[in-house]
Amino acid sequence: SRGLPTSAGEALEWARSGVEAPSVFLWYPSDPEHPPLYEFKSQVYEDYVRAARLRDARSLVVLLTAPGAWLAGRLREALGPGIVDSVAEALRELRAALESVDPAAVEEVLSAAGVPVKHARAAARALREEKIERALRIVAAASLEGFRAEEAADVLTGMARALRQARGEG
Repeated sequence: SRGLPTSAGEALEWARSGVEAPSVFLWYPSDPEHPPLYEFKSQVYEDYVRAARLRDARSLVVLLTAPGAWLAGRLREALGPGIVDSVAEALRELRAALESVDPAAVEEVLSAAGVPVKHARAAARALREEKIERALRIVAAASLEGFRAEEAADVLTGMARALRQARGEG
C-alpha cells in the first residue's frame, strides 16, 4: 500500500503510478478565482484494470515487469497469490533463458518460438544493448497477447523451454 505524498515530486510519482483512478488533479490556490489546475495521468491504471478485472495476461506481465514492487501486492489482492506468484516465477525462468541465448541468434530463435518478427527484432536489439529487463518485457508482452492471466505462467514457461531447446539444453 502507498502512503500519501509529502512533496511535489512524490505527488507526481504517486499520481503517475496510481491504480485508484485514471488521473489525479492538483491545483494551487495562488489565484483565488482561477487557480492553476494540473492533471496527472496514471501510467499504470489501464493495465491494472485490464489485469485485475479482465484478467488480461499481457497487462499482468507489463505490471509485474514495471518498477514498483507494491503493484505485485495489489495484483495478489485482485487475482490471488497463486496466479501472480506463478507468473512472477515464470518471468524469472524466461529472464534466465533470455540471458543464455546468443544475442546474434536471438531474433531467429524468438521468431521460431512464435514471437512476432517486429517484437523479436526489438528484443534482440535490447539484448545486444544488454537491456535484459526491456527484452523480457517485450518478449513476455508479445507472447501473451490474447491470453488470460490464468494461462500466463504456462505460456511463459513454454517460451523459456523453447529458448533453452534452441540452445540444445532441452
